[in-house]
Amino acid sequence: MAAAKPDLIAVWGSGFPPAALAALRRLGVPVYVDEPSRLDGIAESMLRLGRLTAAPQAEAAAAAFRAAIDELRRRHAGRREVSVFYQVWAQPLMTLGSRHVISEALRMCGARNVFETLAPLAPQVSVEAVLAADPQVIVTAEPGRVDRGALDLWKRFAALRAVAGGHLVTLDADRINRHTPRLADELALLCERIDQARRGGAALQSRP
Repeated sequence: MAAAKPDLIAVWGSGFPPAALAALRRLGVPVYVDEPSRLDGIAESMLRLGRLTAAPQAEAAAAAFRAAIDELRRRHAGRREVSVFYQVWAQPLMTLGSRHVISEALRMCGARNVFETLAPLAPQVSVEAVLAADPQVIVTAEPGRVDRGALDLWKRFAALRAVAGGHLVTLDADRINRHTPRLADELALLCERIDQARRGGAALQSRP
């Protein structure tokens, strides 16, 4: 990196150990550390990066992102809550805690992260804990939204509400794991899949 002589180094907050970050700072180049923990923080990040890189399109991108998020909030406000397990990794089994932006996104969709009370950003959980939570939807993300079998382990638990309802969801990791303007599009799909589970649950409840 020193040989490249950059004018700016942008770093994902939890992507580097402290020693590596300190080494970057010793290069004498401005280091911008970024890791938004809220949806509105993503728009702020776009604006800051726009100022740092003199990108004139940053303001429009941030405004469009905020508008899309506000519309999703408005559309899903007051809807019946749906419980969701978000699976980050299968082995070891990992999820997202309360401080992760996806937990906020789930609330925006009228859903609840079944492990939102856990403090770590990406805590490890047990299969038994997921079964006890009995989520209505189980979500994971893979590049290109291609189902690579990450959620297959749950299919053997036929009584699990997410399995019984057919609500095992694979999102696009390239969109939902990156805090860019495209995230809003993937969150719209997440809300849509949660709505499908909500409608399915209502149908089941109405059966005699």
